[in-house]
Amino acid sequence: MYLYSRTVQLTGDPRKSIPIAMGMAELVNKKSDLQVSLWRTVLGAPVGTMGYSAFVQSHAELDAAVSSLLADQEYLERVAEIQQYIAAPPEDQLVEILHNAGREYRRAEVGGIVNLVTAQVANARFGAAMKWSIEMAELVAEITGNPNIFGRSVAGAFGTVGWITAVADMAAVDAANEALNKDPRYLAKLDEMSDVFVPGSGHTSLLRRMA
Repeated sequence: MYLYSRTVQLTGDPRKSIPIAMGMAELVNKKSDLQVSLWRTVLGAPVGTMGYSAFVQSHAELDAAVSSLLADQEYLERVAEIQQYIAAPPEDQLVEILHNAGREYRRAEVGGIVNLVTAQVANARFGAAMKWSIEMAELVAEITGNPNIFGRSVAGAFGTVGWITAVADMAAVDAANEALNKDPRYLAKLDEMSDVFVPGSGHTSLLRRMA
């Protein structure tokens, strides 16, 4: 299983750009077999950062869907329409899901929140990083009661890994943070990172599902 995402940086009047971005997600869902969600970054990225995401079974499935869309005139017209609100070229990423911690992971409903944590594995530490990352995913799910998924990037910066947790709202984010910060097992696990990841490469962001 893979998680495909496309990140865009919107500019201009959000009253115009956001509805167009939401319409793009609706159109792709109608024109393809993908189940695309649209996300707005609340914290952890430049204002106006939006992201589309969809789970796919393989590179081949993704390629077939994208190729079909690029041959669709209505889709291409919508792409041309949104160009006036895009500040920089969109960036595509593909993450291979390696582990599901806790109960079955379900994407957030519209209005829900996703907590995304990423880091860069240090050279010659890939085995240790995978082991530590899966153990951390299980520990976080146990402490917070929130399932999460862990994966590695197969496109983009080599060695990038990430954890994704979906919750209902910001109150649930607060509750999870409080539970983690009060649990000595979590703090001790953080101390075990040592030289597993590139120093300073960790990054956390919060996203709200828009469509």
